Amino acid sequence: MKFFSSLFFAALLSANNIEVVPFDWGGQFGYLNQGGAIFWNSDWRSNNLLFDGTWTAYPRMFGPEIEKGFRKKNLDIVIETDSVGIISNFQYDQGDYLLDRFGLNLVYSLKKRNTSLHCFKRTYAGSNNQYSNGSLQPQQQSYIFNYRSVKDRNNGGVALGHFNTSSGYPDSLDRSLIDNRITASNLFWNKGGDRANIKLLIDYFLQRYKTNHSLALTNKARYLTRQQYQLKVDFQLFKYDAVLSLGKNVRGIKTDDLKSAEWEDLLFQFGKDQIKISTGIFYFENENFIKRSLDIGKTFDLVNLNLQYNLDYKPNHPYFKSQFPDLSRNYSVIENITGLITINLKNDKIYAMFSSINDKSELMNQINEDSLTNESSYDRINITYQTNSIPFFDTEINYVFQEQMGIYSGSLGNWFGLKLKSNFKLFDGFMKIGIDSELKHLQSRTIRANFNFIEMVPQNRQNTNSHQPINIINARITAQVSRLIIAYEWYNLKELMLGWLNPDENNYFRVQPEMPALGRQVNLTISWAFQD
Repeated sequence: MKFFSSLFFAALLSANNIEVVPFDWGGQFGYLNQGGAIFWNSDWRSNNLLFDGTWTAYPRMFGPEIEKGFRKKNLDIVIETDSVGIISNFQYDQGDYLLDRFGLNLVYSLKKRNTSLHCFKRTYAGSNNQYSNGSLQPQQQSYIFNYRSVKDRNNGGVALGHFNTSSGYPDSLDRSLIDNRITASNLFWNKGGDRANIKLLIDYFLQRYKTNHSLALTNKARYLTRQQYQLKVDFQLFKYDAVLSLGKNVRGIKTDDLKSAEWEDLLFQFGKDQIKISTGIFYFENENFIKRSLDIGKTFDLVNLNLQYNLDYKPNHPYFKSQFPDLSRNYSVIENITGLITINLKNDKIYAMFSSINDKSELMNQINEDSLTNESSYDRINITYQTNSIPFFDTEINYVFQEQMGIYSGSLGNWFGLKLKSNFKLFDGFMKIGIDSELKHLQSRTIRANFNFIEMVPQNRQNTNSHQPINIINARITAQVSRLIIAYEWYNLKELMLGWLNPDENNYFRVQPEMPALGRQVNLTISWAFQD
C-alpha cells in the first residue's frame, strides 16, 4: 500500500500542477500550463483514448467528459459490481454570446459488462462573434463509446471516439475557419494472475486538420495517422513491485507528401514502499537513448514529502522541421524535477510545490539563438493553504511564482488565488445549496512568449511587453434536489459590476495577442441524473 500511496502522490503532483488558460469563457480555445510551462507536443489520454499531441493540446475543447478523464490520468482500476441497470444524465448550459452546451451520458451495466455512450455539443459565438462558422453546425461535437467486459481474472474492452471542430478563429488579415476532425480508438485486454498481470493496448488516432489562418504553415488539409502498441507486465521481483513496458509508435503526416516517423519505448520500473525507480530505452532514427525517472515519498507524522525526477525523450513537433531544416537531431530531451511537501493539521493543510522543466535539445538552442532570453529551464513555486476553520466556508489560498521569459512560459506572471466554498441545506434538508467563488490576482506580467494555437507550438515574440495586473472574480451557486441540479455561473464578476456601476470602465484583459480580450460570461446550467 505504501508503494501505491507513492503513485497517488505522483498523480497529485501532475493534477495540481495543471492550469487552464482560456481564450474565452465558453471552453472553445485556450492552452494548458503544466509545471510552469506550456503543455504542447505531448500525448495524453482520456476515457481510454489516446490523443496525439501534435495538433491537439486543449482537452477542455472536447467537452467536460474529456477534460475530466484527462485530469484523472486514467488510473485503470477494474471494480466488479452487482448493480444492473441503466444510468443516464444530461447537462444543458445556456449563457451569454449564444453559448449553448449539451452533454448526455448513458451507462448500461450488467454484472460482468459495462457499456457507456457520451455525446456533447457546443455552440458559441464568442464576445466578438469570432467563433461563428457561418452555418448552423455547432463549433464542437464529441462522441465517445466504451465497452468493458470482465470474466474471472480477464477483462477487456474497446473505446471509440469521434470529435468534430468547425469554428471560426480571429486572424489579423481576416476571420479564419478551423476544421478539425478526429477519430480515435482503443482496444485493451488485461489478464490477471497470482504472480503477474499482463495488459495489451492498441490505439489508433486519425486526424484531418485544416485552417486558412495566416499563422498556419499551409492552408491545405493535413492528415495525421498514429498507431501505438503497448504491452505491460506487472509482477513481483525480489519482493519489489515491478513493471515491464514495451511500446511501439508510428506516426504519419501528409500534406503534399507523406512524412512518417517511428519510435519504440522500453521501460522497466520497480519500487517498494514509497520509492519507485525506472529506466528505459527510447529508440528513434536508429539511435538508442537512455531515459530514467525516480519517485521518492516519505511520511513523518504530519508531513508528507515527495520528489520526482524524470528524463524523457520525444520527437520534435513537425512545425520546427520546416522552421529549422538543418537540425541534425529531430528529438527533444526534457528533464523534469518536481517536489511536494504536504503538512496535514487538524483542520488545515499546507502544500508547497516546486517544479522545474529543462529542455536540453538542439531545437531549443536554435530557437534561443536570436532571442534576448536564452532560457531553457522553466521554474514554478506553488504554495497552497487549505482550511475549514472559518465558519461556514472551506477556504483555499494559493500563491504561484513562475518563469515568464522562456519560450515554454505561459506568460501568466505571478498570481494570488483565493477560493471559498460553502454548503448548507434548506427545506428540512431536501434542498442542498452550494456556493463557490474564486478570486485570482495576476501580477508582474512580462510577456515574451505566446502560443501559436494554429500550429499548437510556443514561440518567442520580437518584443517584451509588460502588462497591468489583472483581477478575476468567478462565482457559482447551485441548488440540488435529489438528482436535479440547477446552477448559475458568473465569470469575470468584476466586469459585470463595473458595467452596472460605471459603463466607462471595464475589466477586459488579454492572454493571447491574436485573441479578443476576455470580458464577462453568465451561464445557466441544468443537470439531471436518472436510474432505470
